[in-house]
Amino acid sequence: NKSRQDEINEGYGMFFWKRYEIENYVITPKVVFSFVEDKIMRLQGELFLADHLAKFNQIFEKELLLPVFNNNVKALEEFKVLPENLKEVQFENIASSKKVSTLLENVFREFANENSLEMMLTKGKFFELVMFTDFLPEEVKEKLDLMNSYLQH
Repeated sequence: NKSRQDEINEGYGMFFWKRYEIENYVITPKVVFSFVEDKIMRLQGELFLADHLAKFNQIFEKELLLPVFNNNVKALEEFKVLPENLKEVQFENIASSKKVSTLLENVFREFANENSLEMMLTKGKFFELVMFTDFLPEEVKEKLDLMNSYLQH
């Protein structure tokens, strides 16, 4: 339940995230494409990079962005022309109530199937995306600090 309050008692502490899953805090288009570009470069080299990124982008738009924008094509088109920094803010605001991790796993699965490749990333390994982000939302910092403080006592 996203509205539950943290419970800190002498014998235990329960901490609740506002979003469905912690990985949803780091799933943004910028982070995902940084990961994908890095993975393709390491596995297949620069020769296939542009083609694979274009294919991945098509699937990403269809399977993740469009559902995040409630299948509103006009809203997605307006989003796509925003400057990169505004895209991140806009995505953060719109996607915060969505299960983007489930949508993203579908993107990776479809990309793998269409290109006869292994899945680059499964939901159980989405923590790897943290390496491609340059910030963590304030809630994540606050919760981690609270957990650390609790564990220190």
